[in-house]
Amino acid sequence: MTMHRALLTTAAAAAAVTIVPTSATAATCGVAQSRALFETPEVQVYASRGRAVACLRATGRSRVVGPRSSGRATTLVRGVAGGRWLSVVRAGAGGTNQADLHQLIDLRTGRRAQVAERRTRVETVTLPGVLVHALGDGRGVVARFTSGRTVVLSRVKGAEGIAAAGNRVYWLEPNGSGDPKVRSARLSGVPAAASGPTARPTQKIGSCPADAEGRLVLHDRSRVVTQRPDGVRVCNRWTGKTWNVGDAQTTFEALTTEGLAYRSPTTAGLLRFATSAQVELPVAADASSVASATFLAGATADGLRSANAAKSTAPADLLDAGAVTDVAAALVPASDRPEDDTVIYWTDAEGDARTATLPVKTQE
Repeated sequence: MTMHRALLTTAAAAAAVTIVPTSATAATCGVAQSRALFETPEVQVYASRGRAVACLRATGRSRVVGPRSSGRATTLVRGVAGGRWLSVVRAGAGGTNQADLHQLIDLRTGRRAQVAERRTRVETVTLPGVLVHALGDGRGVVARFTSGRTVVLSRVKGAEGIAAAGNRVYWLEPNGSGDPKVRSARLSGVPAAASGPTARPTQKIGSCPADAEGRLVLHDRSRVVTQRPDGVRVCNRWTGKTWNVGDAQTTFEALTTEGLAYRSPTTAGLLRFATSAQVELPVAADASSVASATFLAGATADGLRSANAAKSTAPADLLDAGAVTDVAAALVPASDRPEDDTVIYWTDAEGDARTATLPVKTQE
C-alpha cells in the first residue's frame, strides 16, 4: 500500500512510548491544524514541550513518539496504516553507529515493530499492524507484527524491491546472471483497518486558505490535501499554489514523491506538481492501481496499463490480456546507474506473481 509522508525534526528516539494525558474525547485531542506537523482524519502529529506527539482521534489519547529536536537527528513520519498504526523513521536512534530506526507504532496500544538500519540499506513497507522489511545484509524478507509475531518470508541474500497490495507482499530474489525471480506471499493475521472519525473541515494552514466545504485528508507540512464535493484540492503550504483534480466521484489516493494520485470508480489519475501535468487511465470498477513518483499503473477489464506524468506519450500496455489483481510498485536500484528503476507487480488470473521493470529513462 502507498503511504502519506512528512518530515519532523527530532533527536534520538525515546526508549519507550509514553502517554500524554488528554480528554477522552477526540474533539480535544491534538492542536489546531496550522500547528500540526502531520495530520490525517485519524491521526495528528504535533510538537509539545520539545517532544513529537501523536494523537489518535478515535480515542482522544496522545503518545510521545520521540523528542521534537536536538539539532542532531530527524524523524520522518512516513504515514498511517489502517487508521491507527504510525510509521516513522528516526535517524540516529538505532544505537550502534547512529543507525536509523524504522518503527511501526500502534497508537491504540503503544506496541511497536521495528528494525534498525546500520551499515546496509533497509527497505520497508507497512500494512495494518505489520512492518515488512528487506535487509541489505542478506537476512532476507521479514514481517514483524506489532503484536510481537515474526514471519520470515525469505532467507535469500540480496532480496529487494518489496511492495504490498492488501495483505499480499511482493519482492525480488537474485537469479544468477538472469532476471530476478519475483516472489509473493499473503500474510495471515493482518489486523483489520480501524474505522476512524469523520475528516474535519480544512482550516487555514500556512498559505493555504480555509475551506468550509472541504474535509482535510492529509497535511504533511508541505502539502494540504482537501476532499471537496467537486473533487480533490491540493495546496502548497508555503506558496499557496493550488491544484484541483477530478469531479464529485474523485477521491484522494496518495502523495508520491512528485505528485498526487487520485481515483474515481473507473479512472486512476496522477498529477505532477512540477509541471501541473496530469495523466489518467481508464480502469475497471474497483480495480487495483498504483502510483510511484511520476508513474501510474492500473488494471483494466482485460489487462494492465501504464502512464507517465513526466512524458507526453500515450499510455502503454504492460499486459494486453488477462485478469489482474493486487497491483503494487517499488523502487529498485539500477545496476548501471545511480537512479532507481520502478518495478510494477501484479497477480495474474492463475494466481502467479508477475512483474515489469520500467527503467528510469522511461520515467523522465
